[in-house]
Amino acid sequence: YIAIAIVYYKLNLMGTWLGVILLHVINTMMFMTWIPMGAFRSVHRQQEESARDVGAGPFRTFLKITFPLALPGITVASIFTFLASIEEAQGTLMVGFPDIKTVPVELYGIIMQYPTTAGPVLSFILLIPALLILILGRKYISVDAISKGYNLH
Repeated sequence: YIAIAIVYYKLNLMGTWLGVILLHVINTMMFMTWIPMGAFRSVHRQQEESARDVGAGPFRTFLKITFPLALPGITVASIFTFLASIEEAQGTLMVGFPDIKTVPVELYGIIMQYPTTAGPVLSFILLIPALLILILGRKYISVDAISKGYNLH
């Protein structure tokens, strides 16, 4: 974080929304690229070639064959990116302080100002979106589809 802060200071990004957004993008870049890349690699070229053989163009082949097969990996990457961004408070404090306040930064402020019971209550509240994502993911995405997203099959 210190190196990022120095670069941000030199580029005059301290205390700006652009600086905070860049920080979140940099921190979640591996989730946004590696997992979908593995999902797209797991799509067999023979399936795409078969679609083209029966007359589908490149765009239709992508929409009907490639994208649905890679969708579990994209979904997993989206969930990890969301969770990593929700958890990011330290970098946001360093880059955006005092003007930019995201939800995690506000939660730290609340926890520091209120009695010790505020922390457990807020952590329980933060569990609700994570549990909803897990329940919906379990309902609509099978275990096999998620493992294909990790290119484990």
